[in-house]
Amino acid sequence: MTGILAIDTASDDIALAYQDTNDEIRSLVRPSDRDHSRLLLTLIDELVAARVQDISRICVVKGPGSYSGLRVGIATAIGLARALGVPVAGVETHTCIAHAAGITGPWVAIHPAGRREYALRAC
Repeated sequence: MTGILAIDTASDDIALAYQDTNDEIRSLVRPSDRDHSRLLLTLIDELVAARVQDISRICVVKGPGSYSGLRVGIATAIGLARALGVPVAGVETHTCIAHAAGITGPWVAIHPAGRREYALRAC
């Protein structure tokens, strides 16, 4: 088993990625309309489908971000990891932003944290 599932529910959107056993990466982003709990498992099933048994690890965004969205994402990741007997790891939203932008040196990231607030991180 070498499949990796990534879950991001830190914003109003749900973002998922899955790297399968052939190193092929599939992803999807869907608006959640603040209904992460209703949509997340359906979207994971849509992305991974019958290959759920191939998941060998799960990665989940742990914040900062939408409190309710993060709770749903983290709880889902932990539940799936326990059911499948695989490890789960949390990553910060800002680290994901920097990595996606290809930044390797010092950086500063600003991310909407909800309720007209922003989270800031410098590395």
